[in-house]
Amino acid sequence: MAAWGTGPFDNDDALDYVMDVADAPDGEGDGCKLPMVMQCITRAASARAGSCDAIIAANALVAAEIIAALRGKGHPELVTAEVEDDDGPMAALVAWIRDPARKDGVVHRADVMELARRAVERVRNESELAELWSEAEPKNAAEWRAAADDLLHRLRG
Repeated sequence: MAAWGTGPFDNDDALDYVMDVADAPDGEGDGCKLPMVMQCITRAASARAGSCDAIIAANALVAAEIIAALRGKGHPELVTAEVEDDDGPMAALVAWIRDPARKDGVVHRADVMELARRAVERVRNESELAELWSEAEPKNAAEWRAAADDLLHRLRG
């Protein structure tokens, strides 16, 4: 995994997932944006201890960030992003999140929030990504854990 920072969008796997979600159609069927996000957090939350690989983990953090953003508690990169002059995948994702015509009542259900929290906790505590960060410089590892803790806080609120 190529990473240039400790945030949830600061690695190649996360940005590949952003691109996949941004390119997916809107709707409720398989391969659509929200079902894709739900499948991702379900996969991470249900992974056995130690079996959540780095790609699944990175994707799950982005998926949980999307859930938080859809509830109005988004990461600054999703909240403050300028989308008018950008046609990249992050801008497309932000535009979808901000679209007032979108009706995603599912993200407000308590079970969805619990699933997203479990996915983030699994990633933070028992994933290959957590192992990789534990081997990093202590300052960077602490920043990564703090970013995961911040996401958990936003998913609880």
